[in-house]
Parts: sequence; C-alpha cells; structure tokens
Amino acid sequence: MENYKDIYHTFSGSGSDEDVYTVSTNRKLYVTDIILTNKESSAVLITIKDGTSTKVEINVDANDTKVMKLSSPISFIDSVKAQVSAYTNGSSITLVGYEL
Repeated sequence: MENYKDIYHTFSGSGSDEDVYTVSTNRKLYVTDIILTNKESSAVLITIKDGTSTKVEINVDANDTKVMKLSSPISFIDSVKAQVSAYTNGSSITLVGYEL
C-alpha cells in the first residue's frame, strides 16, 4: 500500500545541504511532483540529493515558483537533502510522492 507524502521545507541559508526528509527504514521514497519557490531578486540553482548523491538540479527564476510533474518518479533510499545556490528569504521546496 502506498504511503502518501507531502513534504515541505523552507531554506534557512545557502551553500550547504539542508535536511528535507529521512526515508523510513527498508522503504523508498518516490517523488512525483516538485514545487520550488524562489523569493529572491535573482535566479537560484536548487540541488536535490539522496544522501550525498545528486538526483536533480533545477534553476528557478527570480521571484518565481516552478511546478514540475514528473513523468517518472525520482526514488530516494536515504535522506533527502537540498541545497540552494544563494541566500534565500523564505524560499522553499515541496516534494509530493509516496513511500513503499
């Protein structure tokens, strides 16, 4: 049975990995949608990782929200971490998916 997840994280700084979600033991997290909000006056690069392995890098324009519905889910087996390239003022990431 699928275990639905709606994971929200507000960035607190820049240049270092921030913990977004820890995958449950003996399970995988499958992300089907990614929503990124950049509240800064310049574009940022957001890197999403499974532990230390980069899964995806996404550019988000200044003062913009990017909504991505993935054609194939991205799987995570460790902890989901994210990093933003510039200092953020409330910029955020939302991951939608499920654990199996």
